[in-house]
Amino acid sequence: MVSSGSTDDSSESVSEAIIETVAEAEGLDPLQLDPPLGTELDPDALDQLFRSNATGPTTSVEHVTLTYHGYEVTAFSDGRIITQELG
Repeated sequence: MVSSGSTDDSSESVSEAIIETVAEAEGLDPLQLDPPLGTELDPDALDQLFRSNATGPTTSVEHVTLTYHGYEVTAFSDGRIITQELG
């Protein structure tokens, strides 16, 4: 199954959007995801890859793909998050 989400709120980080998108695909509250994303990778480092500043986007990458909670998750610099269930 393929699901998608986005960083709808400009204050929402990429790591938060990934957590929410995976939780929604699983039908869980984000706090119920086990293991938490922070035990799998450094959320601050991930967010830094997509951070922008007042003068415009300063993203380092176009997209990042990772595996989390049984999903292949791709986060794009335009705010899209796409998940594909593995297996």
